[in-house]
Amino acid sequence: MPVITKAEIIAKRRLSADEFALDLRCPEIAAESAPGRFVMVRGSAAVDPITPRPISLFSRIWEGGEPVGFTLIIKLFGRGTRAIESRAVGDLLTLNGPLGNSLEMDPARRYLMVAGGTGIAPAAFAAQELAKKGADFAILYGGRSADAVQLTELERIGLSADPVTEDGSLGSRGLVTDALLAELERDSEGVTCFACGPWEMMRRCAEICAEHGVECLCSLERYMACGFGVCLSCVYRNRGDEEYHTCCQEGPVVNGLEVDWDA
Repeated sequence: MPVITKAEIIAKRRLSADEFALDLRCPEIAAESAPGRFVMVRGSAAVDPITPRPISLFSRIWEGGEPVGFTLIIKLFGRGTRAIESRAVGDLLTLNGPLGNSLEMDPARRYLMVAGGTGIAPAAFAAQELAKKGADFAILYGGRSADAVQLTELERIGLSADPVTEDGSLGSRGLVTDALLAELERDSEGVTCFACGPWEMMRRCAEICAEHGVECLCSLERYMACGFGVCLSCVYRNRGDEEYHTCCQEGPVVNGLEVDWDA
C-alpha cells in the first residue's frame, strides 16, 4: 500500500547540466517497490509549487539483504524539480508511494528494454529483477547526446546498455527505435519489449512491435499533480475506446499496442 512518509537524502550526484541522482533512505517505500512504480516527491514545504512531482524508481538500495532505500534520476524541468535539486544530503523529502502498477515479468521470455532519457529508470529496475531471475534481456538506451545517456548510473548497479545517440556522440548514431527494429529483424521469437521515454519514442516502439508480432509494454510518462487519479492530468486513451484512463491508477505500465497515441 502507498504511504506518505519522509525519506532521507543519503547521496546526491550531478549527472549532467540538467540531470541529477538522489539516493534516498526509506524502507517503507523500498519494500513495496517494483519496476514501473513511482513516487510523488515534494521538494519543500512551501505552498509554491503546490504539487509534488512524479519520479520513477531507478533501483533499490540494500543493506543486510533488506531493501532500505532507492535511487531516483531527476531531470530539471521547472520549479518543482529545482526545489528537489536544492536539497542537500541529510535533508528529508516528503514522499507518497510507491504508486502505480508494475511490470509483470516472465523469466522464460526475452526482454528488450527500450529507454529514452530519464525513461531509463523503469528499464533499469526491470533489468535488475530479470538478472536475479536469470532471464535474457538487453537494454537499448537512447538520447539526443552523450549527456542524456547515464551509463555510469547503470554501471553502479551492475548493468550495461547499448547506447544510441542522435548526434553520434556516444554509441551508435540514430534513434533508439532503430536499434529496436534491428534487434527484432534479427530475432523476434519470444520477445517482450518494455519501453519508457518520450511519447513519440514509445509510439514508434509500439508500431515496430505490431509489425513484428511482438508484445509491447510501455511505462507511460505523463505530468500528474496527485498520483491518485483525482486531478485527471495524466490521462490516456486506448484505440476504439471513448473512455480515458489515468496513468497513475491504471498504469503507468500498459499495453502499448492498445494505446491511442494520437488521443
